[in-house]
Amino acid sequence: MKLRDSAIRAIKPTSERERYRFDGYPGLALRVTPRGVKTWVYHYRVRGTGTQRELTIGRFDTIGEADIRERYNDLRKRVARGEDPAAPPPPKPQVLTVRDLVDFYFKKKAELNEPVRASSEAEARRLLSKDILDASCGDGSVYGDLPADQLTEDMIREILARIVGRGAPVVANRLLAWLKKVYAIGVSEKKVTESPCRHIRRPHREKERSRVLSLKEFGDLWSALWSDTAISRSIKLALLFLMIVPARRSEILKLKAGDIGADGFVELQPEDVKQDRLQRYYIPEPARKLVDGIEEGYLFPSPRVLDRPIAGRSISQAVRRYFTAWGLKKFTPHDLRRSLSTFLASSGIDKNDISRILGHQVDGDVTGRIYVQFSYDPVKREAGRALEALFSNVLSDEPAASMQEHEQRSSASATQPTPRSPTTGRTRQKGPRTAGSVGTRRSA
Repeated sequence: MKLRDSAIRAIKPTSERERYRFDGYPGLALRVTPRGVKTWVYHYRVRGTGTQRELTIGRFDTIGEADIRERYNDLRKRVARGEDPAAPPPPKPQVLTVRDLVDFYFKKKAELNEPVRASSEAEARRLLSKDILDASCGDGSVYGDLPADQLTEDMIREILARIVGRGAPVVANRLLAWLKKVYAIGVSEKKVTESPCRHIRRPHREKERSRVLSLKEFGDLWSALWSDTAISRSIKLALLFLMIVPARRSEILKLKAGDIGADGFVELQPEDVKQDRLQRYYIPEPARKLVDGIEEGYLFPSPRVLDRPIAGRSISQAVRRYFTAWGLKKFTPHDLRRSLSTFLASSGIDKNDISRILGHQVDGDVTGRIYVQFSYDPVKREAGRALEALFSNVLSDEPAASMQEHEQRSSASATQPTPRSPTTGRTRQKGPRTAGSVGTRRSA
């Protein structure tokens, strides 16, 4: 029969299912059920297999004469190309999202034997999650779920401006740096076509830190910390420790009871050190006395989380909150390390030796970096003793006792009767009021 709408409408259902074929359209048929339902079907053979297949195209009441001609021609061409129209469509390629690209970056760095330190990865993921991956795009979705190629330069500029606007320009710089690293790997591995960060400059020009505390400031800080009751014991102990040991804050916070050897050295494994190599620090005697009596667990335990050290940012927060109460100008915990290196230089220690004492990588020192790990112990011990001698006339004699003994003495003195004024009967303050002597214990 001819392929005409009028001819198809004239077909009457019978008691059996019938098939009607059309002149000039081999393979095309109309299936009519006893209830009068008319459906287009197409019969064909799959090239190379000879398998005969039937494809249901759709019902006549929705696909008329013009539409079925177009669909029939398309199906014929696909079969001629060797395709199987009835086969399920191939799965769509998985869209790589911004979140996927971040995960790919850290995985690829590990495969290239250039793994990102666990602490650095945690900090990077925290920054990226807060302002990119879990941040709202404004339409109910988040940037992390966008296809990686759809994160635009304008979006990133808007995000950075928002971070700067909330008073965190350095955070904006760090976020941009991580984004550039992530997209650089993505481009090199052909995961994305280009980086949306390539034309963006750092939104904030950072000043190089150069604060060095004087010996007098060290003495004032030492005395203030011993008498302070506003900060937690772990933060106080960590700050006192950092005033004597020229190690990085992140490195000393991981120390546990028993890590300091009988020779006064502590050995840090590569995964705990910024330079990803074995590092040994000499712990001067005053610092060893500070932690004397701690027999188990971390030397600087968190007061909130079981079996965890305090967080490095807790120390920074305490310093920002109380430095004026301690009678000092603004400083950061890292300034203590810079000050110690300055004191070592003034004591005549060689510049390259100071770099090794601080755990820095000396340019071109392949032997010291890879082959020899213990040859600088005498230099480090000499530097530690130089600091001991330098501080002997500056710091108070509190470290003659451990922190535990100091607290026991403080508790004993607190139980003694407090003198009262003979005229008013009010409690009289013992001695001068020191910075931080009033306030409740607080975990920064």
